[in-house]
Amino acid sequence: MLQRKQKNRQILCWIGQVAGKKKIYIFMLAVLQMASSVVSVADALFLRNIIDAAVAKDSQRFYQGILLFVGLIAIEIILQFVSRLLEEYTRASLENNFKVRLFESLLYQKYSLVASIHSGEWMNRLTSDTVVVADGITQIVPGVMGMAVKIIGALTVIFYIEPRFAFVLIPGGIFLTLFTYGFRKISKRLHKQVQEADGKLRVFLQESLSNMMVVRSFAREEFFKEQSWERMEKHKEKRLKKTSFSNVCMAGFGVIMNGAYVIGAAYCGYGILKGRLTYGTLLAVLQLIGQIQNPFANITGYLPRYYAMCGSAERLKEIEGNEKIISEEAKDVRLFYETRLQGIYLKNVKFAYPYEKQEERNVIFNDVSFSVRKGEYIALTGPSGCGKSTILKLLLCLYDPDEGERILETDIEQILLTVEYRKLFAYVPQENYLMNGTIRECVVFGEQEKIDDEEVWKALRIACGETFVRNLPNGLDTLLGERGSGLSEGQMQRIAIARAVFSKRPILLLDESTSALDAQTEKQLLANLQSITDKTVFIVTHRPEALSICDKELNFSENGIQIKSLKNKENGDEND
Repeated sequence: MLQRKQKNRQILCWIGQVAGKKKIYIFMLAVLQMASSVVSVADALFLRNIIDAAVAKDSQRFYQGILLFVGLIAIEIILQFVSRLLEEYTRASLENNFKVRLFESLLYQKYSLVASIHSGEWMNRLTSDTVVVADGITQIVPGVMGMAVKIIGALTVIFYIEPRFAFVLIPGGIFLTLFTYGFRKISKRLHKQVQEADGKLRVFLQESLSNMMVVRSFAREEFFKEQSWERMEKHKEKRLKKTSFSNVCMAGFGVIMNGAYVIGAAYCGYGILKGRLTYGTLLAVLQLIGQIQNPFANITGYLPRYYAMCGSAERLKEIEGNEKIISEEAKDVRLFYETRLQGIYLKNVKFAYPYEKQEERNVIFNDVSFSVRKGEYIALTGPSGCGKSTILKLLLCLYDPDEGERILETDIEQILLTVEYRKLFAYVPQENYLMNGTIRECVVFGEQEKIDDEEVWKALRIACGETFVRNLPNGLDTLLGERGSGLSEGQMQRIAIARAVFSKRPILLLDESTSALDAQTEKQLLANLQSITDKTVFIVTHRPEALSICDKELNFSENGIQIKSLKNKENGDEND
């Protein structure tokens, strides 16, 4: 119990931290809600005076009451107008705060931790949980404060008008609040189940859409339709379970509050019958009971919403429990490469991909060591699944070795290879991973301040992509779809290589990035790369054309890595 309360406090502190300066808007909304509540309670008193003046045939008091009542209604309309605008602005601002916070965490956390959860689930948290939390903050705090003012004000006025009736309402309200509070754990659990079911559905739909070509090629449309229906039904089941629980709570609330309304009407009617109460008092009491109904109805809504907010906030905060990667870059990577770096050394590296059950992890490397000198071209060969691509991911520091070290050898010392040096590398993966945008934007890839069309064309020329891009109607402004759709596989690979060349990173990591090219184009592209004399290049390949330009071959097999020196055709030397 104590641990759960402490956890909720931590979640609330985290929510407040992310909200930052936007908390002032919450305070302003609370002030507006409280002012609106005061006006609503005053409505009942003004209406009572109008009715009593009409019954007493007091024209002057009647018309004065009407004018004041109109003014009060105008104030209420203005307050609601401002409140709606501010509420939407606050909700949108907070939603962006939480989205940016989560997205930043995904960008800067260890890649292995981010990759352990499906991207569809992250999208669910980015698009759904952030909305739940932002809605909760925007509505709960101002709503509760406005509700408290309305309840206190209404009960005070009822106590002033007819004290005995207040003693019926107060115990009923306390009972209702405790009744709702008792179901807090169920409400939070049901909300989490709905969000998790929604996440699984989104994951399936995203994978189905992104792999539509495979679905169609295997003629599995009917199977995927049935699978999607099953997941949608499970999601619907969780939603209905949550809604049914909420309906039971609301039905109990309705019985209590409508009973209070009937009792109020009967009590005041009896008072009129006996001559103790006026018609204005009857109307005022019934209106005040109606105003109390809304706050108590909101209690039954606010508490489930509060626990839903905490549940979603836990899902957003989950990744922040892990240590962030170091985000600082080397001061001048290019200068470091040119003047200090001598080579890269992997020493006694052991690695297995992360898995939920530690004992079931598949060991990829065990006690692997090799060194690469600056400027060498290294071919990584061997059967599929033996770890060639994994080596590149270790060099990029996307994963950390379980044992051993990654070392940058300099002229005077050995430096551990960490993410601070990731700008040494340009990576061309097996899948091109081209993002939606123009060819220019794909090649430049975020280097907006460095956009120079001549440099873009130069990178395309080296990647053997200049000719086909110039032949496109819109040239560099040709818009590509998701993952480069609109181009052939070979064209997409050349764009991806041009992106790596344009970055001017001194070490290129090419992961079977010429597999879709014909032999002549591949040979020309590799020759162009070799002409960039200061580059160090790692090439995952199965082709002899690539081996012809390499200085060293790392052959991967079940027995480990065998290192062979290759004769460089250009200078006739053999590098050790």
